[in-house]
Amino acid sequence: MSRVRNADEFLIRFRRISREYEQNFGPRLLQIRSRYAGGPQEDGVNYQLEIHVKTYFVNALLAALNWRLDREPTEDLPNLIPEGPVRSEERRSIRFLDYLGFEGETERPLLFVETKRPSACLPLPLDHPATYYPEIVSRGVAGAKLSGD
Repeated sequence: MSRVRNADEFLIRFRRISREYEQNFGPRLLQIRSRYAGGPQEDGVNYQLEIHVKTYFVNALLAALNWRLDREPTEDLPNLIPEGPVRSEERRSIRFLDYLGFEGETERPLLFVETKRPSACLPLPLDHPATYYPEIVSRGVAGAKLSGD
């Protein structure tokens, strides 16, 4: 896949990815569920599994952002770790982000990707209200208490 050079190219690719996902994956998922599971599950595409979103949408989105996932282990690997480990202070366990992207020299985090099914409740800050998810994630990374996992 060719490298995206600017925001306009990214927007064009993002729109194509979104359109293809909705047009191709949704009907295909319903067809497969009907054939192998006896019928569509609930509202079909509205309740797709996280892995479907990750495999068919997020991976294409990351490629459009030039986070290359198609490298061989012997090539220059991207600064992107699938199933990146993070410690959950609430559960006292290690949790795994779908992807953790980091700066090459300092290894400071640059990108967090955690895929959830569309019907999942997302965490909210417990101390001060926030309306934008980037702000919520930033607070969580800085150690603020969030609701949920």
